[in-house]
Amino acid sequence: DGGSSTTTTTVTLSAAFTATPAASTTVTIAGQTFTLLVQPYQVAVPAGVSPGEKFTVPLPDGREPEVECPPGVGPGGYVMVPAELGIGGQAAVFLGVSSTGERVAVKVFFAKAVDAAPRELHFLEGLQSHENGIRYLGAAQIAGPLPPAHSLSGIVSPSGIVMDHAEGGDFMGYVIELKVHLSPLDPAGARFFFLQMVAGVKHAHARGVVLCDLKPDNMLLLDESCRQLLLADYGMAHHRAEVP
Repeated sequence: DGGSSTTTTTVTLSAAFTATPAASTTVTIAGQTFTLLVQPYQVAVPAGVSPGEKFTVPLPDGREPEVECPPGVGPGGYVMVPAELGIGGQAAVFLGVSSTGERVAVKVFFAKAVDAAPRELHFLEGLQSHENGIRYLGAAQIAGPLPPAHSLSGIVSPSGIVMDHAEGGDFMGYVIELKVHLSPLDPAGARFFFLQMVAGVKHAHARGVVLCDLKPDNMLLLDESCRQLLLADYGMAHHRAEVP
C-alpha cells in the first residue's frame, strides 16, 4: 500500500506575535514556510454585544469563527478563541498559513498516542490517491517544546502530519449549519455525499484497509463550495487481516 516516499518537515518556534495569538511555530514544506498557530487568540468583545450573544471574529489567519460572548463578559472584555482546527483523543490539528496565504493542516500527536503517528502516515500514503481522501503532504518534526501557555503543553509528542487544509470544515458542522441557518439536508443532498463516502470506503477496502472510525466528524469538505467530501483521520484504521 502506497509507494510514495515520506517527506520530513521540521517545525521550529518563531518569534511571538505582537498581537494575538501570543506564539507560533513555523513549518517548512518544499522550501515554503508556513506559520503554525499554537496558542489561542484573545479577542475583544465588540460594542453592542451582550453575554450569550454570538459574533463573528475575523482572525489574522483568514478564519471567521462564530463566538459566543460568555456570561459576565461585555464590550471591552475578552474571549479566548482556540487556535486548534480540531482536537481529538489522539491529536490536535493546527492551521499553517504561508506568506502568500496558502494553508495546510498540521496534526500533532499527544505523547500517549505517539505510536499512532507512523501508523496513520502509512495509511495516508496508501490512500491519498483518491479524490475522496485527504491529501498527505509530509511528516512534521517539532524542534523544541510548545509554548508553556498552550493547553496541550507537556503532553505533545514531536511527531506531526502535514495535510491539505479542508476549507469547508467537517461534514458534521456542515449538516448542523444547514439545519440551523437554512434547511436540513434533503434526500438528494444526502445521496450526493453518501455516494462520495462509499467511493472513498471502496477505495480503502480495495487496498485492504478498514476505516474503523467512520463518522461525519471525520469527513471533511475540500473547500467552501462544500461539494467534495474527503475521508480523513485514519488513526483507528486497520489492515483487513487485523480485523476479527
